[in-house]
Amino acid sequence: MMKRRTFLKTAAGVSAGTMLMRNRLLAQTATAGKTASAAVKIHQPFMITPKQVLDWHLFKAQCGPTYAGSVGWKRYTDFLIAKMPEFGAVDLDYVDIPYDHYIVEDWPDRRTHVHDSPSAVEKLITDGTPVPAVASYGMTSGSTPADGMTAQMLYYDPAHPPAESQIAGKILVFATQKQPAPPYNNNFLDNYTPTDYEWRSPGKWPELFVPPPLTYGTSFKGRWEWSQVNRFAEAGIKGKAAGIVIVYDLSPGMA
Repeated sequence: MMKRRTFLKTAAGVSAGTMLMRNRLLAQTATAGKTASAAVKIHQPFMITPKQVLDWHLFKAQCGPTYAGSVGWKRYTDFLIAKMPEFGAVDLDYVDIPYDHYIVEDWPDRRTHVHDSPSAVEKLITDGTPVPAVASYGMTSGSTPADGMTAQMLYYDPAHPPAESQIAGKILVFATQKQPAPPYNNNFLDNYTPTDYEWRSPGKWPELFVPPPLTYGTSFKGRWEWSQVNRFAEAGIKGKAAGIVIVYDLSPGMA
């Protein structure tokens, strides 16, 4: 049996405890709300300035190609890691991914890509006519003998692709396809046009969901061109081609 006073005291305790817990929950909810609110806002002290963006790009250009594992990649990655804590990064984690690769030493001497240059390290000759400049070579390609490789060249027409028996032992030649006309599918919109954004600095920006003009930037155009490489390589490997040549719709420097 419980006396009324004891019951009231107990009830008051339960009520007070409930209110206290409720206040704690409200406080926790408010704190979580503030945290969530802060997470979707721009913290200006952590924002990179336009000058810093330019300086970082200039430094990356000085590093040369930044293929994973290369000297340029190591130099630029070390630079970024050193800068990240200044912009609020914490608990950095590192994963070692060893792999076999070769490193080339021709950058930034463009003469190494010019046929008539005494320092040329790569050349392409077709029917006795040298290609004036070879833009680049596949970063994951196999090694080529010092005396080069000679084989019949075969154009790969995507509308009428050659049979695998025709490809074997030949140098397969591809030309990248032009971007499609609208309306664009979701894959094209997501990968080759400016899409939605959380925040961007004030200024004049290109229209969303439309390929930007080349006078604005070339990254979307380049991404479209390079997205076709895997398909070309797959056809060459499957058909046991001696090699492949890709004709990009890009400047030599970008290709």
